[in-house]
Amino acid sequence: MVAAYFLISALVAGGIYFLPNRPARLTLAGAFLVVQIALTIYGFTHFDAEDSTFFTFDRAGVICLSILTMLSVATFYHSVSYAYRHKMLEKHESLYFAFLVLFVAALTGANLTNHLGALWTLIEASTLTVAVLIYHERTKQAVEATWKYIFLCSIGISLAFAGILFLAAEAANHGVKDLKFSELLTHASELDATWVQIAFLLLVTGLSVKLGVFPFHTASINAQTTAPQPVNALLSTVLKNTSFLAIFRIYQVVSHTQAATWASHLLLLTGILSLVVAALQLSRVIHLSRMLGYSGVEHFGLILMGIGAGGLGYY
Repeated sequence: MVAAYFLISALVAGGIYFLPNRPARLTLAGAFLVVQIALTIYGFTHFDAEDSTFFTFDRAGVICLSILTMLSVATFYHSVSYAYRHKMLEKHESLYFAFLVLFVAALTGANLTNHLGALWTLIEASTLTVAVLIYHERTKQAVEATWKYIFLCSIGISLAFAGILFLAAEAANHGVKDLKFSELLTHASELDATWVQIAFLLLVTGLSVKLGVFPFHTASINAQTTAPQPVNALLSTVLKNTSFLAIFRIYQVVSHTQAATWASHLLLLTGILSLVVAALQLSRVIHLSRMLGYSGVEHFGLILMGIGAGGLGYY
């Protein structure tokens, strides 16, 4: 099902980009939304079903997928109005909608994947696709925000990749040959705490670019300020949800190791620092999009604090 979804998404994106006819492009975009809704409904009727080797319709993933689908419908609808109001050129409009399809597809896969390596790949794919959308208006600010986003995301994704390598190497020492989260959970108690701590620190730091929390929160703030408003709607919501889900899945594995307490303290500290940064910035910025961006830093800081605190906060 998921493999077919990716194939359809790629074909739709290619059709949107190469078709010269605007009504045909919009029809393809509508067809993609139908497929997106169908996949979401399938997920709700097939909880915990494995699909295409690297994907599972677990409850957390399906919840995030449903939010992504609802906001995608609204984003595509408002993108049509946005294109009309701004009198987009044909080539810019085709590029916009093609990469919007690919961006949503990448986030869909990241929400549903049960494999740490596939998760990294799909999050990197979301970076490359959304960078084109951030650059869409081609202004000086857009160029600056796009390059800053790509640069910081490249650093972040490199750190996350290093964290995966450390975790994979330690897991391999205990007979783990697959980076599926279920497999890692099975052997979590056997993993050495020091290597797990290093891996988790690198992963959280790297994914903070996408989640928009301390220390790499500035990339998402600039991107949200510059991106077209329909794209901003996805940047400030479902992209953060997907990044949070990635950290949460990794934390679930780490919480079953001897580094559990340390990992909780790391999330608690990250959340507190994010809250402090957001509070300081919200008291001085006046640009509405930046204010909303820092509000997102605050919200996810609170969520990380809740997970780090445990108990009712974790729930």
